[in-house]
Amino acid sequence: MSAFVRFEKVGKVYHSGDVKVHALRDISFEAEKGEICFNRYG
Repeated sequence: MSAFVRFEKVGKVYHSGDVKVHALRDISFEAEKGEICFNRYG
């Protein structure tokens, strides 16, 4: 069975002046239909 939701190689970079902060780097995730997933962000 293939995943219902899939993210591959996701990244998030925050910029503050000349500084880059990599909050996420090459993150992959998948979930099947009916699974409960939580993401606390912020």
